[in-house]
Amino acid sequence: MFSTTIFKDISCLRMEEAKLLILEEKFTIAVAAYHVGCKHHQHFTVAFKKIYGYVPSHLICDRKGF
Repeated sequence: MFSTTIFKDISCLRMEEAKLLILEEKFTIAVAAYHVGCKHHQHFTVAFKKIYGYVPSHLICDRKGF
C-alpha cells in the first residue's frame, strides 16, 4: 500500500540524519552512527551503503575535497 515498510522508512530517516551530521556538523562516522542509534559503526556502514549506494567515508572525502 505504501511501497515501503515502517522499518525501512525509519532506517532511511536515521541515515539521512547521520548524513547531515557527517557533512554539516563534521561528526566522525562512529559518532554519527552512535548518535542515530547504531551501536556498531560497521553495521551502520552496511545499512548506509544499502540506502545510498556508497559508504559513509565517501562523505568525509567529499567534505575534505578529495
